[in-house]
Amino acid sequence: MLILMVLLAIFAIFVILFLIQYRLVYHSRDVRVIYKNNTYGMIERTQLEESIVSGSIKKFFRSYDWVTISVDPLRKTNHGHLIERREIATC
Repeated sequence: MLILMVLLAIFAIFVILFLIQYRLVYHSRDVRVIYKNNTYGMIERTQLEESIVSGSIKKFFRSYDWVTISVDPLRKTNHGHLIERREIATC
């Protein structure tokens, strides 16, 4: 019985840590990027369009995959501004 309780506690800790990780990575206001000099970093979502236009980044991470600037298609609004699919869905 004690072993079962310990295993359950360990499982609960892993679930809590996973949920914290998921919240920090997938629901943050920051976007993971790779700069032109191949260093990794984080920028705020509000700075993503400016960084793409200025050419300071070469890749950014969507919720499921890396997007390579000038290779992968980027989304645009009617006004010509770049936005992500998640932002389109909430508009």
